[in-house]
Amino acid sequence: METSLSLRTPNLLVQHAIEATLAGQPVEARNALAGLPTRKTDLWIPPKLVILTEPPPIGPCQRRKNVPEDQQARLFQRDTFTCRYRGGQALFLPALRLLSLLYPDVFPYDPHGLQEGRVSPARPDATPGHMHYWTHPASADQMRPVVRHGTNDASNLTTACYGCNDWKGERMVEAPAPRPVAGWDGLSGTYETLYEYVIAHSPANDLPYFKKWRQALVTADTAA
Repeated sequence: METSLSLRTPNLLVQHAIEATLAGQPVEARNALAGLPTRKTDLWIPPKLVILTEPPPIGPCQRRKNVPEDQQARLFQRDTFTCRYRGGQALFLPALRLLSLLYPDVFPYDPHGLQEGRVSPARPDATPGHMHYWTHPASADQMRPVVRHGTNDASNLTTACYGCNDWKGERMVEAPAPRPVAGWDGLSGTYETLYEYVIAHSPANDLPYFKKWRQALVTADTAA
């Protein structure tokens, strides 16, 4: 498998890494991941959207609850893994984390959220996660945030890449639903095969996190 000159965008490099891995070409996969940009400015540009203003909410707000994995999976499929705020193609986070198990030297993941280029005083020897983790993965975002009495109802949730979710924060923005990207699944379609590959080579990595998302995809496919 030869590296194509067209593999310039981050998502295509990740896709190529997965395909090379499953084809038994780990060197090719590692080279693809090593080609990913490591600066946030090379991976993500803030969207140009209108920030909405409204009076502060009246009454106490509930604490935000985590969105269950199966609900997130259905949301991402509904939105074809397309970020509402930039219209870009988001990626399936668990698939990225499987790649980090295989290639931690070029595509590290830090479970505590340490970003590349930063140092944790409490963990001076910790390896920061690749900047790709803070830009491209799909996340479930509340269009009306919980601080403004938003809920986790499907009508209030939208898919956002991590970069845009972090940028938006607790604000509200004017963002029409993006045009679905036909055929794009955030590389979630490769998750089952990649999961089996990783577990076959390292049974110790058969962690609850990966099992939950495996079942979430099955549930979402069944409900579709």
